[in-house]
Amino acid sequence: MNFFKDVIPFEGFKNYRLKNGMTVNCNHSGLRFMKNFRYASKPVNISIDFVVLQI
Repeated sequence: MNFFKDVIPFEGFKNYRLKNGMTVNCNHSGLRFMKNFRYASKPVNISIDFVVLQI
């Protein structure tokens, strides 16, 4: 799954918003997706290593 295909930068380089409404927060622990998935019964947090930023 390519989360970054639809990434839209906003508020500088700290935060990114995906077209589907997911918010990406950049910090030293990596990228964290914080959003309720449409088909999830509770909030889902996914942490991804910073290496993905090299694409």
